[in-house]
Amino acid sequence: MTDSNAATEEAEFWNNEGGKMWTSNMDRTHQLLAPLSKRLLASAAVSTGEIVLDVGCGGGETTRQIAESVGSTGRVVGVDVSEMILAKAKQQGRIPENLSFELQDAATADLGEAVYDLIFSRFGIMFFEDPKAAFKNIRRALKTSGRLTGLCWRTPPENPWISRPVRAAAEILAPGDQEKPDPRAPGPFAFADPDWVREILDAAGFSNINLEPMEQTMALGKMDEAVAYMMRMGPSAAEIAAAPEEKRKAVADAISAAFAEFNGPGGVMGPCATWIITADA
Repeated sequence: MTDSNAATEEAEFWNNEGGKMWTSNMDRTHQLLAPLSKRLLASAAVSTGEIVLDVGCGGGETTRQIAESVGSTGRVVGVDVSEMILAKAKQQGRIPENLSFELQDAATADLGEAVYDLIFSRFGIMFFEDPKAAFKNIRRALKTSGRLTGLCWRTPPENPWISRPVRAAAEILAPGDQEKPDPRAPGPFAFADPDWVREILDAAGFSNINLEPMEQTMALGKMDEAVAYMMRMGPSAAEIAAAPEEKRKAVADAISAAFAEFNGPGGVMGPCATWIITADA
């Protein structure tokens, strides 16, 4: 598979099945990620007047918050590969003059040279087919005094809020399938290995690379809400939707059982673990 084909496939997913899944669950997803976003934005320490690029900006939640922080003397560009997700981002309210949303793949697009004070990303940097080349391209867009701040998931076992329901659904939909994906392949957990992340960023020319571990809990709501969200938003969402009613019911029961340990008076509180990545140009 060539890099261009891989990029095309990634864009195709987020402009079709992935984009529909994301946009239909965007508000709930933003609520779930709000505590993580707050800590990530604090780490980014955005200042008035800065020029910022938000990579994989999705629905634009963090992009808009950054635009408020940089003020009228700053500028923010949110880029994403999904036209339908960007359309949703633009519909979330008036777009201030210092903010723009652009349909671009940060891995390969001409982002300019020495333009940005900050490259920011919340879960948007783990899907590059060639991450070393992608981050080299991203670093080129940073000023010599610029910095990178990003958020990525750690390993699946450290994130049982998603790994357990995914495994439970797979046991119903694809029993006996023991194939394990390449842990470094593009996907949510591609940056789980801190040594791999450091290797990528070092190869791209970044310095002062740091990965800060962060643990939180996902407030997934009442059990029925948590199960319904995972069936709509998880990696197996399309397969679940296409399955006969009997299998969908079995998947729901299996996910409910997987969440039982985390269910309490406040609802399902699923442990999650991430890296806050920071580096200098």
